[in-house]
Amino acid sequence: MKELLNSNHAVNLYLVNLWLKINIKIWEKFQKCDTQRRLIMIKVSIIVPIYNAEKFLIRCLESMQKQNLEDIEIILVNDGSTDNSLHICKEYEKKDKRIEVVDKPNGGVSSARNAGIQVAKGEYIGFVDSDDFLDKDMYRSMYAQAKEDESD
Repeated sequence: MKELLNSNHAVNLYLVNLWLKINIKIWEKFQKCDTQRRLIMIKVSIIVPIYNAEKFLIRCLESMQKQNLEDIEIILVNDGSTDNSLHICKEYEKKDKRIEVVDKPNGGVSSARNAGIQVAKGEYIGFVDSDDFLDKDMYRSMYAQAKEDESD
């Protein structure tokens, strides 16, 4: 009987040891993924609905690229433009990993904004019109204020 108890005890110790090793591996993997996720966390998704805006678009895009808040994504939603807007957007997307282009049939500015919201990954969302240009500190200061106020 004593041998059986010792045998069961050894098996239990083995199983506990195996369980700990598996859970440690899972925890290490979780920590690595969580660290990577935090490193690439997008603070603000900036959504720009675009319709036939080639005259203003480059100035708008360059002002967004100069933002002091670097952890942003710029979502350019081409809303069925018939001018050169889509081509401009795609050229900027090639040069800047923060830019994503969404191309959709014309549906109006609200439809374009909603399409941008669907792909947004940021903690906060901002909207910019294609004929706007931004001060380089705009999103940094807005983000800092939102965090300070614990805004949702």
